[in-house]
Amino acid sequence: MTLHSIVRSLVCLAALGLAAPALCQDGDTRARELYEEGTRLYDLGRYEESVAAFQLAYGLSERPQMLYNMASAMERLARWEEALDALQQYRRDAEPSAEELVSLTVRIEQLQIRIKARDEQQAIDAPPPPPDPIAQAPAPRRGLPPGAWALYGGGVAGLGAGVLFSSRASSARNEWQSACVDGDVLLCSSDVQDAWKRDNGNSLAADLSFLVGVGSSIGGVFVTLKNSQSADLQVGFAPQLWAGGGAVSFRGQF
Repeated sequence: MTLHSIVRSLVCLAALGLAAPALCQDGDTRARELYEEGTRLYDLGRYEESVAAFQLAYGLSERPQMLYNMASAMERLARWEEALDALQQYRRDAEPSAEELVSLTVRIEQLQIRIKARDEQQAIDAPPPPPDPIAQAPAPRRGLPPGAWALYGGGVAGLGAGVLFSSRASSARNEWQSACVDGDVLLCSSDVQDAWKRDNGNSLAADLSFLVGVGSSIGGVFVTLKNSQSADLQVGFAPQLWAGGGAVSFRGQF
């Protein structure tokens, strides 16, 4: 007997005259009405209302039978944890017979199996957690291909040589032009012939050097692009020389 039942009994015994049996009888009558109502609702399949009625009846009477009835309705609602708690409390409070204890234990074990199987299935059906973000390694930086280095080196050398020959040509030009008379016709003595030749030779060398320097530099750019962007890029260039000048032709195909 629980403390609540003892107190309730003492209240009933302490009541005076006809009030005591009336007080106790009223509680029992209401608990029985709720029990019958819960049973009726259970038979109609209204399990939520049935559970509520049995819980009220248990609160008034604290009879373990109400726990058993609650567990049956809760099982119908798949409220298995609550049904398991109610049955375990019923087993403690009702002091069932040996035969009833066996069937009760089997029922409790079946509920435990159901709960475990449901939890395992929910774990299987649950979506996997999102993967941790993986930091992508930066793409390796490509150095210049050997051919590009050679072409850039040739470009620098050609442009440098062009500047040097241009300077020499300019110096020689100033030398022979200063010795000539500028009128309707430029008159020069034979003494300037050597300076004039040096001017022409250095000018031609400067033109060729600039052509080679520019051509090599542009070729280096094409080779760099071919190595870093597309294997289908085809590059070619060809210097062309003729009397009094020259040119460099380039060909690229993507």
